[in-house]
Amino acid sequence: MSAPLLSPLDASNLRTRGLLLPSPTPSTHLLHKRHLTHLSAIEYRLLPLSAPFPQNAFAAIPTHLESFESLLHVGLSNAKATEIWNRWVEDWPADGPRRETDPDDGWGLQVTFLDLIMGSLENKVDAISSNDHEWRTCLDARGIDVATQDAIMDPALADLRRTKSCLDWARDSIEMRYKGLVEIQRSSRMREVKLQKAVDDLGWSQGSEKEKGIANTEADIWGSPTAIEALDMPGYTTLFKAVDEARLVGLLDHTGALSKIERLLSPAPSGFNGSRSGFHFTPDPSIASYQAAYAKRRARYESIVIVSFRIPNTAIERLSEPDIQRVF
Repeated sequence: MSAPLLSPLDASNLRTRGLLLPSPTPSTHLLHKRHLTHLSAIEYRLLPLSAPFPQNAFAAIPTHLESFESLLHVGLSNAKATEIWNRWVEDWPADGPRRETDPDDGWGLQVTFLDLIMGSLENKVDAISSNDHEWRTCLDARGIDVATQDAIMDPALADLRRTKSCLDWARDSIEMRYKGLVEIQRSSRMREVKLQKAVDDLGWSQGSEKEKGIANTEADIWGSPTAIEALDMPGYTTLFKAVDEARLVGLLDHTGALSKIERLLSPAPSGFNGSRSGFHFTPDPSIASYQAAYAKRRARYESIVIVSFRIPNTAIERLSEPDIQRVF
C-alpha cells in the first residue's frame, strides 16, 4: 500500500490551522509552503501563516508518494505517467521482484517506485550536441512533459545544460523532484513525532505549536552578511557546491558536525570523470550561484542550497603529491 505523504496527526494539525487545504485536482493537497520541509520555512519565511494568504502561499502535492499524481509531479507527461502507473499497479509480474509497497517476503530484494521511473528513461535516444531540436526529440522520447522540458531547455542556462546530456538532466530533474517529495514526507513525520510527544507529555492542544525552523541544520540566505563573509576569509580556501535539500539529509550529525560527506558526491558522468562518482566543488561562488539557478529552475518546490567549506590554507599546503596537484 502506498504511504501517505503527510502523517495523520500532522495533517490534522495543519488542517486545523488552515495550512492544509483540499485541492481541485484529485488525490492532491494544497500545503502551505512554509511547511513543506525544514528549509522551506526559511525560503518562504515572508509568507504569512494566517489568512488572508497570497495566491502563491500554497503548493499542490500528491496525497501519496507512490501514486499517479507523483509521476505527474516529477515531470512526466500524462501518457508516460499512465504507462508507468499501469505497469506498477496492473501489469506487475506475479513472479517478479517485490515492489516496495508489497508485504515483506523475507528475501530483502525490492524495486522502488523511483527505480521503476528511472528505468523507464533508459534505452532511448540521447542528445549531447548544441542542437536544441535533438534535445527536444530526446526529452519527448523519454516522456518528459512540456513544462519540465522548458525548464531544462531554458536558453539563459544553456551553457550549463550542455555540460551534460539530455538523459543526465532528465534523470537529475526527476530524481530531485521525487526526493523532494520524500523530504516532505520525512519532515511531516518529524513534525508528527513532536506533536505526539507534546500531546503525551504536555497536554498540548492543536494550534499551539511554535515554528522551530530547521531541525539540526543551520542555514543562511545566500547574500546575507554571514554568507558574504564566507566568500573571502583570510587564510582559508572556500569551496562551494549547489545541491537540493534532500541531499543534505545525513550530511551533518545531531551536533551540526560533518558526518556523511558522501552525500555530496556528484554522479558520473561529469566533466571530470566519465565512469565514477566524485566530489566536485568550485572556489568561484558565481559558478555555484549559476548551478543553483539551474537546479531551482528545474525544481518544483525543492529548496536549493549552496554548501560552503572553509579549508585552512595551511592544511592544503602540508599535503604532498599525489594528494595535491600543483599548477605552475
